[in-house]
Amino acid sequence: MPNNLYRYSYELNLCELFKKMDNHDQLTHDMNNSDYRSAMEAVDKMERDLKELEEHFLKLTVRSYLLEVALAIQFSPDLMLSLERVEKSCEMCAKAVTDEAVAFNEEKSVIAPVQSLDDDAEEEFCNAVPESTAALTE
Repeated sequence: MPNNLYRYSYELNLCELFKKMDNHDQLTHDMNNSDYRSAMEAVDKMERDLKELEEHFLKLTVRSYLLEVALAIQFSPDLMLSLERVEKSCEMCAKAVTDEAVAFNEEKSVIAPVQSLDDDAEEEFCNAVPESTAALTE
């Protein structure tokens, strides 16, 4: 599609060039009827027009080259493989980070089972409490 667009633009520019050439033919006809000064002005105008056309074609050439490079890069197998590798590594990295976060959260949420104290151990614990704190609990 871009090549067709470029070709269409190129054909339009050629049409403009031919129109200007017809205009220059009219100017050369007028030069036969005019003096040297007007002939020099016409030649100068033609030179300016040719320079403008040269600059314009140079811009179009550069633009078409850039389009060709863009198309070549866009469908380059090496570039596509590199992009696929980068995408896979990003997916693997994201999966690893997610898995690590899930594992970390699971470790934090696991509560160690509370061991019930037998009667003797409970008595020892209660006797170990100082009297000042025992008064607070009553």
